[in-house]
Amino acid sequence: MGQIKIIHSDVYAGLKSLPNNSIHAAITSPPYWGQRDYGFEGQIGNEEKYQDYISKLVTVFRVLRDKLVEKGVFFLNIGDKYLPKYGKSPLGFIPYKLAYFMKKDGWRLDDILIWYKPNHMPSSIRNRFSNTYEPVFVFSKSDTNYYADYLSQNPNQSKVLKINVQPTPYKHMAVYPERLVETLLSLLNLPYGSVILDPFAGSGTTGKGVMNLNNRLEGKNFSCVMIERCDEYIRIIQDRCNIKKMNIPFLPFVEYQITGINEESINPNTKDLSIEILDERGLVKIVPTKNDYYTLIDALLTPSIKKRIRPDALIFIGSKDFDIELIYRTSLLNDNGWVIRNMLIVNEGKRVFPVFMIVDDNKKYEYLFNLDRIRIPHKNNNDINWQERNFIGYKVVDKLHKNQKNGVVLGVIENYPNGFPKWVKVRWDNGSISNEFVIYDDNTIPNVKFICRICESPLVRYFDPINLIDCPNCHTKLWQDTYPKIIEDESLVKEIIAYKSSDMENINSSDVNVATMKKKNDGYNGKFKDAKKINLGASPGARSSIQDEYFSVRRLYDVEQKMICDYLELKRKLKGLSKKAITERFPKDYVHTVGHWFRKDFGGSIPTPEDWLLLRNILNLDADFTDYVLRNGLKLQTVKASSNGKNPGDYLEIEENIEGVLTNAFK
Repeated sequence: MGQIKIIHSDVYAGLKSLPNNSIHAAITSPPYWGQRDYGFEGQIGNEEKYQDYISKLVTVFRVLRDKLVEKGVFFLNIGDKYLPKYGKSPLGFIPYKLAYFMKKDGWRLDDILIWYKPNHMPSSIRNRFSNTYEPVFVFSKSDTNYYADYLSQNPNQSKVLKINVQPTPYKHMAVYPERLVETLLSLLNLPYGSVILDPFAGSGTTGKGVMNLNNRLEGKNFSCVMIERCDEYIRIIQDRCNIKKMNIPFLPFVEYQITGINEESINPNTKDLSIEILDERGLVKIVPTKNDYYTLIDALLTPSIKKRIRPDALIFIGSKDFDIELIYRTSLLNDNGWVIRNMLIVNEGKRVFPVFMIVDDNKKYEYLFNLDRIRIPHKNNNDINWQERNFIGYKVVDKLHKNQKNGVVLGVIENYPNGFPKWVKVRWDNGSISNEFVIYDDNTIPNVKFICRICESPLVRYFDPINLIDCPNCHTKLWQDTYPKIIEDESLVKEIIAYKSSDMENINSSDVNVATMKKKNDGYNGKFKDAKKINLGASPGARSSIQDEYFSVRRLYDVEQKMICDYLELKRKLKGLSKKAITERFPKDYVHTVGHWFRKDFGGSIPTPEDWLLLRNILNLDADFTDYVLRNGLKLQTVKASSNGKNPGDYLEIEENIEGVLTNAFK
């Protein structure tokens, strides 16, 4: 049986200690940028800029290249990150930029494999596709290598590795599965006694994968060298791979000179190029060649393109022929008037190619993405037996009102047919008690109707954040000459009035059996106990294990801020008041607050219920708009799958026309 070895050191010192030309295959998943805190100085992944993170890894992997035998192969798995930005956050393309600069540094990039996670983490993201895959880059130092041998014998092999995320009992929040290690190494016809390296060992998955291969593949006798700095992970690896402490050498930190990277730039075109637009809502275009695709990129940089589409339009472009340079050049659109929200991977038979979801880089308009039109059904029944859940004692948090307060659920008054509470009694921290409506899912709230205030005709299109629209019957210009009238569901209004009027107003709070607030993590001693928030990542299991479930107060209806802004603006003009005059009627500390109510960009806000009531007297706000804005209910804050179906994710496996599928994402 081959030897499993740990080097207890930082990655650079560990790599420098290895003999050159001694490693047959390397496989690793380094710390992702800005995702984890591993608790030691000099760690990779906590750099202020992602460019510094890439520079460090390029420098470190240059040393690794010297350690590979001539035919050696390096599998690099790394996940992406959304960059912080006011307005719309762009996809960072960090893995692909790293691969691009590694290639420029002398590596040969033989392939880009896709690790698709069938049991990927669910996501509450609504304005883009959720993450379901990570790339695995295949690097080598020579064109005659073990992976090239594999490709020559399997030229039509799928580039997609469908491998489930593997749960482990170890306190490590970024574990890739043993099966991924075994699958990748099985692609290579490695000789007897080959040495496998993992320079970022983490919890020792690579070592355990090598042990599994040795047990399954007789006569291979693989050895594994793992490098890890974190003391806690060293102990995990010892236990997982059965390594005695005396066999773990410790190396001191070694300073090393980092070679910086120079991000490239693209210049906007000075002349217009023709490009076919689906309609003013945007573009869906998949082309067969890289040259055709670069024409699309050039067209997006022409002066007139943004005059032909709405600033809230949605763009999908892709190429069935691609390489790392194409992906890198596309990423540069993030700095040239656009924001890339997704890099979709489309598996069309045996062809895999990228499609990029791109939106205008402005801070005023949200883009027209309709997730509900592309949701897919859950494979399994994810219904929770709500009848078995005791909600008495659940905390209620009110961040909607200006005078924020907390409460606790005293009892359930009425349930939905599935057992979820519909009306609950809440005792607030000021001693008052009220009956509160509970929102189970957004689709349980009857949609309000909008009609023309002049002719009372129904309005299918009642608001556009950019353009004026007319009543189709009387042709009155909405939001200029008038504004729609809002009609609520009559049965719901009657129910709300009935329950609210039966509040326990006369009960002395001392006579009420006060429920003790429940905390979900009371007595929890699992592997995520006391974990830093940054280390929980997006794991629903991690978050649901230690985060409390509670009810929050939110608006009953999905009130669109830009529509309320236009309504207030029109009422202001009808009253003949300036924004300054309105501000002067509020206390001095409102000097910056009032202006946000009249902004339609991402800095806009809806007045709190208390402020709305003050505005109602100043601007004569209508009763229907007041009810629409002020009605509220409770929403359970928990980790659960949406009953509306799931986000299809950024890996699409289809046999039909991809353009037609993506067109459904348009509102």
